[in-house]
Amino acid sequence: METFSIIVQVFCLWNNLSVGKQSFIIPNRLFYNFSMGSPRSQVGVYVPANVPALRGVVIGRERELQALQQVMCDDATRLLTITGFGGAGKTTLAVRLAQTLAGVFKDGVYFINLAALTKSEAIPLEIAHALKIPYEAGRSLLEGFKEVLVRRQPLIILDNFEHLMSGAGFVADLLDGLPQLKIVVTSRDPLHLRAEQVYPLPPLGTEKAVELFIQRARSVKPDFQPSEEDARAIAELCQRLGGLPLAVELAALRVKLFSPQVMLARLQPDLEPASRFLNLFSASAKDLPERQQSLRKTIAWSYGLLTAEEQRALRFASVFPGSFGILTLASLIGTDEYRAIELSDSLADKHLIQKTSADDEDPRFTILEAIREFAWDEIRAQGELNGIKQRYMTLYLDLAKTAEMHLRGAEQTAWLDVVEMEYPNLMLAMEIGGAAAVDSQLWLDGLWIFSHLEQYWMTRALYNDLIPLSNRALALIEQSVLPDQQTLALKANLLSMAGTCAWLSADFHQALAFHESSLALYRKLGDESRIAFALNNKAVNLAETGNYEDALNSYQESLAIYKKLEDYWGQTRLHWNLSNHHIFVLKNLPEAVFHSQKGLYHAEASKDAYMISAGNLGMGEIFMLQGDLGKARAHYEAAVHAARKHRFQQMLTNALIGLTSLALLRGDTLSASESIREGLPLSFEQVDRVMMGGFVRLSAWLASLQNQPMHMAFLLGMNEATWRGLRALDTVPNMWNGMDAAVQSARAELGEAVFTREYARGQSLPLEEAVTFVLTSCLSLSLAHPLETPFSSLTEREAETLLLLAQGKTNQQISQELFITLKTVEKHVANILRKLGVKNRTEAAAWALEKGLSSKQ
Repeated sequence: METFSIIVQVFCLWNNLSVGKQSFIIPNRLFYNFSMGSPRSQVGVYVPANVPALRGVVIGRERELQALQQVMCDDATRLLTITGFGGAGKTTLAVRLAQTLAGVFKDGVYFINLAALTKSEAIPLEIAHALKIPYEAGRSLLEGFKEVLVRRQPLIILDNFEHLMSGAGFVADLLDGLPQLKIVVTSRDPLHLRAEQVYPLPPLGTEKAVELFIQRARSVKPDFQPSEEDARAIAELCQRLGGLPLAVELAALRVKLFSPQVMLARLQPDLEPASRFLNLFSASAKDLPERQQSLRKTIAWSYGLLTAEEQRALRFASVFPGSFGILTLASLIGTDEYRAIELSDSLADKHLIQKTSADDEDPRFTILEAIREFAWDEIRAQGELNGIKQRYMTLYLDLAKTAEMHLRGAEQTAWLDVVEMEYPNLMLAMEIGGAAAVDSQLWLDGLWIFSHLEQYWMTRALYNDLIPLSNRALALIEQSVLPDQQTLALKANLLSMAGTCAWLSADFHQALAFHESSLALYRKLGDESRIAFALNNKAVNLAETGNYEDALNSYQESLAIYKKLEDYWGQTRLHWNLSNHHIFVLKNLPEAVFHSQKGLYHAEASKDAYMISAGNLGMGEIFMLQGDLGKARAHYEAAVHAARKHRFQQMLTNALIGLTSLALLRGDTLSASESIREGLPLSFEQVDRVMMGGFVRLSAWLASLQNQPMHMAFLLGMNEATWRGLRALDTVPNMWNGMDAAVQSARAELGEAVFTREYARGQSLPLEEAVTFVLTSCLSLSLAHPLETPFSSLTEREAETLLLLAQGKTNQQISQELFITLKTVEKHVANILRKLGVKNRTEAAAWALEKGLSSKQ
């Protein structure tokens, strides 16, 4: 056996170096008769085999083939099971593996297709027939195998084992009785034997899936030459299909009728999946097995092998458009956690659901879109749709209620992560509610879910989602005729959220109207906590519209109520706003200091990470106004650190404005440009004109420090256009005063005519172009300063990740390309940004290209 092991390892090395052919005759000096210990007399050894020929080239499985060869080289490997969903390419890979190992196993490689068998009892007969082992009366087949194979070392490949799982015991008996025997199995789920080594076959990476798509498309349309738009559509199609080779091939066959872009357009998701994939990709080559001649048949084959309980679990799991946890699935199907664990494990083994997180304590799963469609069809066929919708809404209404209670205070960050993981599922719940009949329970539940998540959207600054959802929710609640107090409270909440959205859009008069309406309803309901909340929001917009005295009165009334209720979160919020009011409006710095200190005290007592970050931001402003730039910087950096850590995007934007101002006051143009290029895109994503204008104005200040007066005039015009109509900006504090002399100097140097011309050009530039202009200018400044951290400081894996990132790959694509988890990719990207000293992926890619790095390095 030791000699055999050496031969196998030499052969694997031969294969890995790509110097061998698919099959060959091994010289006799390598082979010995292991039972006798003497050299064979033949010049060469004929290797019996019945391995089928492959049709076409195998694409995208080079790494997997190499890995499987290495596994088979290991003496400890007795049973290797290649698992994967139907159409993943298990059989193709097993055939290719058999071809590469044909010369290693002197007594043959036997490929046995079990697909046609209906009973596991027939497995021994099928193996005996393939190996030409005769049946003798009075002797069991197992004994026959032992007698015939005791001095032989064949490799047996059992293909399509999944429907014959009760036959796993015979495989175990074979391995126990024949220590030299090795077996490879392909199956949709493992055999669960002690000797088994499982190799889950991953989906194709996007690049290889696209290559497969194009190859198969050309088999039916030889002149197929995808354009750039087609290539992007093909890549997205392959991602939507989960990189499943069979699905990719089926999609490629449709190029006879549809362009890739048209195919993608026909697959737009809807509320209830309606077999878009299954109907569009419904036919393939007729020489494939019956069960693989359409996606529906492939999925139906696997579905039919499940128990009734597993089928129900899969149907219920298909409702989640995002990932789901075990407890969530347990709640939806109405079972306990331990049974849900067993069901999830079984479905994952069968590759009907996939584990998406590396967290073993709280694993999460997802489901391929095509399988999800099939399961939805089964839900309709079983008449379960209405019942599942109600269960689903109850589940996510409870989650949203619980989240609302914990999104303020010490547990805030943990619950932000919970809501983020469940976000697609919560969005579906709101869609289900919005599509239900007005004033029905589903309809009300959907609106309440939206209302309960207000703090999440504000904390994470997801305004692009919040604003259209708020508009829709307000339109829906206006249709209600229910007179009860619960519906009145819901309407008040939705009016309040509409006011916040109007404020975010700088429509302060409309925001004020919404908040006054919500305040009136809260007073009618007698809800003191919400009255205080509405008074604060009203005060903010009174100040924005220039009604400063009424704003101060509303702030003070709100603070008094929060003190009465001993609501420290509310008091913290009021102290920050009062501090800003005293800074920006009343110019009363001592009073602003008092409120900032009180706010930070309450925030730290409540352990609310967002409020603590806001407190540091407020203290940074205070110290900057006092001229203590060192303390100001410390507080701003603390706010930035917390905002980055917890993804408080609006807080990060505000803190970066402060850091930029400090850098410019110190004359540190490089630090200022880095803060601008991080903060400006954030403010653009948040549709925050105040912050966008602030960064543009700071860019003008930066230009003045670089002796670029024409550039400065142009940027000042952009700033004026961005801030146009924002009354509150008339009261910006002294942080801008450092620019006054620079503006006068630029006017004098350029002359009034040139300055006015450039100013007007800046005013006329569209917002998107203005943002691009500023970012390009700042990036040029940063690249002009050599980065201290060289490419060589990256690990090998980080370097590979950077090169793929520079090619425009997403984290998901990099994960597939390098065969590492998504979490590992995220870690590598974070390390790259830190080591290179850049702020985001775009700059990392620009750095790589600027250094002349290519994918071959």
